[in-house]
Amino acid sequence: MALRRVEAVSGRLGGQDQAAGVGARAGAGAAMHAAASIGHAGLTAGQSGPGAGATAGQGTNRIIDALADGGNPLPGRLAPMVLLGTLLTHLVGGSAGREGTAVQMGAGLADGVARRVTASPELRRLMLFAGVSGGFGAVFGTPFAGALFAAEF
Repeated sequence: MALRRVEAVSGRLGGQDQAAGVGARAGAGAAMHAAASIGHAGLTAGQSGPGAGATAGQGTNRIIDALADGGNPLPGRLAPMVLLGTLLTHLVGGSAGREGTAVQMGAGLADGVARRVTASPELRRLMLFAGVSGGFGAVFGTPFAGALFAAEF
């Protein structure tokens, strides 16, 4: 009788061990899939066209230059490339801050509008300030803080 109980318990434990092994293998497979997804997303964003992100990669420094001395126009693809890169990063579990994305998208859109209306350099600069402060204020829900943030530039 005692032998049967030991066999029964042993059989149950053996089944649990096998189930735990399947779970461990599934967890390892998910981790490998996640790592491959992150790598694939990075390659996709980096190779989305010849020179697609070359000027967009300068990011906030280029915006600061445009605000300080007029600088070159921001690329029209800045806002969509920043949005795509951020979405890909978040979709595969990467870490990307909100403020940089919002500032770059706001400034990129403002510069695009300034080009379309052929704004003077002074008006373009004001529009860039408005884009930076609007983007920052929108992402955090604090418009006054957005205005102060743009004033820091």
